[in-house]
Amino acid sequence: MKNILLAALLLTATVQSVQAQKFDREVFNFQNTHLPSRLIYDQIKTYGMNVTVNSSNFFTIDNTFATGLVTELTSYEKVDYSSADLKMNASFGAATPIEEKTISRVAEEEVNKVKTKVTYYKRQLNFRFAISYIVTNSKNSVVLFRNDFAASNIRTIESGEYKTELEAVNYLNTNKAQLLATHINSLSQQFMAGSNAVIRDQFDFFTNRTAMDIYQVKKWDRDEEYNAHVKNVKNVFNNATFDEQPEINKAKLKSDIEYFQSFDGVFKADDKKEDILFFLNNYNLATIFFCIDELDKADVYIKRLDSSKKQDGATRLLSGYIKSARTRMAKHFVSNTHLIHNPVKEYKLAGKSFVSDAASSTEQVAASMSTGAVEATDKVMLQDGKELTGKVVFVNEKVQMQLVTKEDPDNPTVLTPVNCKSFDYNGKSYVSAKNNSGGAAVKQFFLILHSSERIKLLQYVNDYLIPDNNYVGFIRPAEDVITFGTGLGIKKKLAKYFEDCPAVSEKTKDGDFGGAFSKDLLGKFKTLCEEYDACK
Repeated sequence: MKNILLAALLLTATVQSVQAQKFDREVFNFQNTHLPSRLIYDQIKTYGMNVTVNSSNFFTIDNTFATGLVTELTSYEKVDYSSADLKMNASFGAATPIEEKTISRVAEEEVNKVKTKVTYYKRQLNFRFAISYIVTNSKNSVVLFRNDFAASNIRTIESGEYKTELEAVNYLNTNKAQLLATHINSLSQQFMAGSNAVIRDQFDFFTNRTAMDIYQVKKWDRDEEYNAHVKNVKNVFNNATFDEQPEINKAKLKSDIEYFQSFDGVFKADDKKEDILFFLNNYNLATIFFCIDELDKADVYIKRLDSSKKQDGATRLLSGYIKSARTRMAKHFVSNTHLIHNPVKEYKLAGKSFVSDAASSTEQVAASMSTGAVEATDKVMLQDGKELTGKVVFVNEKVQMQLVTKEDPDNPTVLTPVNCKSFDYNGKSYVSAKNNSGGAAVKQFFLILHSSERIKLLQYVNDYLIPDNNYVGFIRPAEDVITFGTGLGIKKKLAKYFEDCPAVSEKTKDGDFGGAFSKDLLGKFKTLCEEYDACK
């Protein structure tokens, strides 16, 4: 009898333990001001739209429909496109046919127990529909956003399957206009919705409503008491407005916060009887502190859940919210996300040191140099022998290399292979050399892979400083044109090139240096240079 009672007690304890692990996810509506990811409002106060619909006989999207797809910004004044600071340019169409063809398939079917082969036909039209969305800072021509499907957006419409090709062709011909309209209108809506979302996230301040999770506990001996506090948290945030300052909500939630915090250190993440309680109490506190902009405290509680395996997806999401809010509040010099002013119109950054994301590359560097945030220590040697020191910048909007100096930051020097002999950029060194592989010798920039008094190993880079593995070669001080070390027949060429060092010359004859560029060829070339340097 005693054993039966003991077993019953153990069973009861187990059931209670299992029951205590249950919880319900609740949701409340959190409102605040969305803070943009980019800091641009020192330069930009107005915006304007330009929507271009390119017509064709094939298909033309409705102009009013296209215009309605472009987003309206909340915190900037909308003006005529020609005078706008932020120019939003959307272009649609025209649709261009590429190919119309019939596709068939053979299926085996059974009719009256007799198996027969049936051919089905489908008519298909492939076409290109160009669509682009580009946002520009008109003050310096910097492209702030680009989403461009102008060349690559190949689409397809097709009929259903028919037992004759003629039926498939007739169906597509009859319904082509409607099929195109439905398909392209849907495509345009999706394209612009995605683009608009990115633009608003990057630039715009607007009222933001986010569904936030909070958790109630079930089957716990204190669940009614605990859940009453959860209910109050939901009510406070559901009834708060986006501009209601965090201190007001904090005062309303004082007793709830103190109650939840009374469980600090009580529950264990690795205890099967308490892991759910550990998760939901820390998660709920992280949520509350996030919503009242006390991000340091929110961080403390969300990081405690690194040791919990419960609801890790929800934990990662909330952790992302906290990190984003911290970054954006610091970027915009605000103490909370419940703004009662328009930062764009009122310009709250006066007297503060910052670099606008709407600036050009050189403008950003010049501003950073003035504050000491960027060191001007890059070396540049001009073709006339003059040496300069500053910050070398790649200007995306102009596809240019420029040197910005402390002495004259507003007048950068454009660096080209003609006027620049060598320069340092992002920890790497580049040199100008003549290349005659395409006919007449022209000066181009090359990345230095090895450099000594006897020889340099160089790799060609394009206008964006991206190295090209197909053009790697050697040049000695007295030489004017680079000798490339890749391609067919190169062994014989390199053997002659290095004939003043027999050991290296013989190595090129016997080694794997010819043909297509291989993964380890750069290392082999560097070794050749080192052996050439040591050659007597």
